[in-house]
Formats: sequence, structure tokens, C-alpha cells
Amino acid sequence: MFINETKVDLNFNLKMNRYLSGKKVRMMLAILGALLMCCAIATLTLELMSMDEEADFFMPVFSFVMAIFMFAFACFYNSVLKMTLKKMMQGKESLDRYVFTEEGYEKISKINDGTSSTASGDYNAFTEAKEYKDMLLLFINKATIFPIERAGMIEGSWEELTSLVNRKLGDKYKVFCKLK
Repeated sequence: MFINETKVDLNFNLKMNRYLSGKKVRMMLAILGALLMCCAIATLTLELMSMDEEADFFMPVFSFVMAIFMFAFACFYNSVLKMTLKKMMQGKESLDRYVFTEEGYEKISKINDGTSSTASGDYNAFTEAKEYKDMLLLFINKATIFPIERAGMIEGSWEELTSLVNRKLGDKYKVFCKLK
């Protein structure tokens, strides 16, 4: 039996979101910004070369402004994500207690507003598992994730827990960063 207690607060959610989408989103925004900048340069060049008619600079200016906006958003993505999560969570945090056995799992969540919930099942309920250096993310579906923090182990070891989950999930288990 393995027991883990994970405190899910703003910082933990921020770390989890960075693992799941942070680099991808920033890279996509930067690429989109570069493409818009190329579009701005190309349309400006075409407008300047064809001075036969009245020049229309709306598209180059619009593309340039949008490129600057995309670059700025890529740079400040983490700050925007933190503000968004802070507003969404509204000061709520939970203490999630996970119990893993050979047969299945049980999760007990206690939210700081006094409510609690329980979930249990077998390992077939998980569609995917992602192991990072300091957490394990178990996906029921794309919207429901059980985040398990490495530092929260109470009974059993992290290595034995990840070994159990890996054995039960097989190909659905992916390791993204392994500690040496």
C-alpha cells in the first residue's frame, strides 16, 4: 500500500500547467509572432513597390501590431497564467490523499472551504500517466487529472509507487524526466 498527500494550491497548479502546456504555448506564440512579422514585412514591401495606386498600409500595420502582441504574450505567459489561475481558484486549495494498492486507488479530497469528495476505482480508469521529476499526473480524461506530488509520500516510496503504476498502465505510462 502506498499513501500520498498532495496539497493542491496555486503554486502547485502553476507548476502542473507549466509541465502540460507552458513551453508549447510559448513556442507557438513566438512562431506565430514571427510569421506575422514576416507577413508585415512582405505586405509593406509590396505596398511600397506598387506606388501606382493609393497605398493601403492597414495590413502591414495590423500584422506588425499583432506580431508585437504575440511576442509580448509569449514573454509574459507565466504571469498571465498565474493571474488566471489565481482568479479561477479564488483562494481555494485542497489536500488530496491518495491510497494505492494492487487492486486500485482511492482519492480523498478535502477543500479548505470545508467540502470533501472521494473517488476510487481500478487502474483501467486511467487513460494516461505522465511522470515528471517532482510529480506524477494520472489522467482519467483530458479534463480530470490526479496530480501526485513526489514530496507527499507518507507510506511507501516514490520509486515503488511509480513502478506499480507503470506496471498497471503499461504503454499508457510515460516518463518525461527521470531523476538519477
